[in-house]
Amino acid sequence: MGVGLLLIVLGLVTMSGGAMADPNEWKPEEIYSFRRITLSPIFMLAGLLVVIYGIFKKTNTSDLMEENETTA
Repeated sequence: MGVGLLLIVLGLVTMSGGAMADPNEWKPEEIYSFRRITLSPIFMLAGLLVVIYGIFKKTNTSDLMEENETTA
């Protein structure tokens, strides 16, 4: 789940920024770049899928029981 959270944070970081140096000048190539429009959402969706997989992944309880018996 940690990897998924890191992917989500990476998506948010790559989407950030873009302050215009001159507020009177509009530069759409800075706002609507490939990094912000395509790459960031891919990172965030991948992160969400990894987190969902981590939540629903079933652990093998027999392995856990054997591990607890050998350590006790």
